Amino acid sequence: MTQEFTIQCPQCGTLYNDLQEVCPYCGEPQPAAGPENPVFPADFPDDDAIPPREEDVLFDEPEPALYDDEAGYADDPFAEDDIFAVAGPPVEQVTQDEYLPPDYGDDYDEAYYDEAGGWAEPEPYLPDDDLAGYDNLPPVAPEFEPDEADVEFETAPKRLRFRRVALGCLGFLLCAGLLYGGITVMAVRSGLQERAQLAQDESQERFQKGQALLAENSIELAIAEFERAVKLNPTFREARDALREAQRLSKLQPTPTSQTRSQAAADIFVQAETQFNAENWADAALTLSQVRDLDPDFKPDQVAQMIFEANRNLGQSLLNPQDVESALAAFEQALAEQPGDSGVSAQVDKITLYLQAIQAEDARTAIQSLRKLYKTDAQFLDVQAQLQQAYRRFGDELGDQGDWCAAQTQYTEANAIHPDRALQAKIETSGQRCQGGSAGQARISTATPVPV
Repeated sequence: MTQEFTIQCPQCGTLYNDLQEVCPYCGEPQPAAGPENPVFPADFPDDDAIPPREEDVLFDEPEPALYDDEAGYADDPFAEDDIFAVAGPPVEQVTQDEYLPPDYGDDYDEAYYDEAGGWAEPEPYLPDDDLAGYDNLPPVAPEFEPDEADVEFETAPKRLRFRRVALGCLGFLLCAGLLYGGITVMAVRSGLQERAQLAQDESQERFQKGQALLAENSIELAIAEFERAVKLNPTFREARDALREAQRLSKLQPTPTSQTRSQAAADIFVQAETQFNAENWADAALTLSQVRDLDPDFKPDQVAQMIFEANRNLGQSLLNPQDVESALAAFEQALAEQPGDSGVSAQVDKITLYLQAIQAEDARTAIQSLRKLYKTDAQFLDVQAQLQQAYRRFGDELGDQGDWCAAQTQYTEANAIHPDRALQAKIETSGQRCQGGSAGQARISTATPVPV
């Protein structure tokens, strides 16, 4: 059936029956419902008075119920056709104070909270008599003592950890030593290669200068330049061939007279003086030797003094670990002119000891020579580093032989020259091994004399 609505919203036109303060659809305030506010005019015909059309008869018939219990829901206000129907009057709002009993109150109103004074202090906690003096009780002894095997098992990882750390430190020191040794070897090799390259370059310059002198018919000077080129680079075949050719040309020339030799010597001497004043000691010594060979009677005392000074200064300029052999040759040339010079003799002795040490095949012989040189002149070249290295090497050899006491002595001597962490570690290690086998070490040390 069709239900008639009594109220209509003047804003949106929504139809409804129950009294509402606002429209349930648009929220617009609604006037009170009554006869003065009808939904339809009074003379509006009722739906029942209008005869239904034939095409609407089927739609007015109720839908047959699918189940027996659906018949009671034919007038359900929430049916699909009545989309604006309301279930009933609104539910009355009820507050908490209305449904709680009047004598009900929260716990805090009686025990802890005071409306006038606020929150009250909580009562102090008083322990039971059973817990009084609990803090003063003695500790409880364990029911059993730990087994020695358990203690050893617990301490074993600590000892193992210490051994791993010690082995790691030794491995790090060994790697550092190998790295340092490799860098040193590479540096020495690079220095030797650079020295060889410089010698080859100087030899080439001497060869070209000799060729120019030979073209000017200065055969003697050309021979001297070729000889110098061959001495600097013995594998320079072109220089050797040019030297032989210059010597052959020199033999073909007629023997000069005394006056001719003196004039040639005077010309060469002028060139030697220029080189001497420019501190070109190697060229000056060579040119002065040519003057003497050409005419021994030409200013013999002055030429001899200049040759001595040129060779002495040349040796002093070459006094470094890379050119020590050339320095020795220059000092020996100076001693040939003045054998009694103490300064040059001392330099020759020190260079001889140095060469004996670095050319020695075993560390023992090197230590003996280096110790003499160290006592004579501790600042001579790199004698300190060489002596320390010799002590270290000899200590390693003794350690390989099992003579740890003697090895400790060598490491101590090396560390006294220049303290080093690696040497200190070797001293401690060899000392521990020496104390561990002192009886056998004494026999080995007696049979192995050690230079000190």
